[in-house]
Amino acid sequence: MDEARVLTHPAYPQIAGQGIYEYPTNPDITRNFIYAPAVKADVSIQRTVGSSLAIRKQQVPEDITITEIWLGGERQLSMLAEMARVFHDFWVTPLPIGEYLGWEPLDITVARYLVSIVGVQIGGPDYEYREVKELISSGSSQGAYLNTQVTLALKLEKATALPRGVISLEGV
Repeated sequence: MDEARVLTHPAYPQIAGQGIYEYPTNPDITRNFIYAPAVKADVSIQRTVGSSLAIRKQQVPEDITITEIWLGGERQLSMLAEMARVFHDFWVTPLPIGEYLGWEPLDITVARYLVSIVGVQIGGPDYEYREVKELISSGSSQGAYLNTQVTLALKLEKATALPRGVISLEGV
């Protein structure tokens, strides 16, 4: 298997490793990220006296939403139920002011990013998270898989942070 992705929540100590969660399975689809965030060009048209003028401006990295999708269906399992729970818990657990989640997509780059979760969708809009929660709390969740699509939407808060293994002294 390729390198796994890692998501870190500075205020979620329930997971062994003080809020560091290594994905057991990488997503089937990643949108708006190749080897770096996929920056789009925004184009606006302005009318002038005799014609029109196209103004092209590159999107700032902080406007990018990266979407990770684990496919699922009747004949395909998407992810471990516990993984969906962790994503949901990371989404609803408040972060300290000025702090963000760390995201390391190690299967495609060694760079690290600061992100916030803007959505976790399990199945379609009518799917109940309660079903996943009941599966996890029943005690039979060890190794239980979901057979529905799971989507994790991450908003890039800051462009590339420090590479792995680098120590930074700020304000010194």
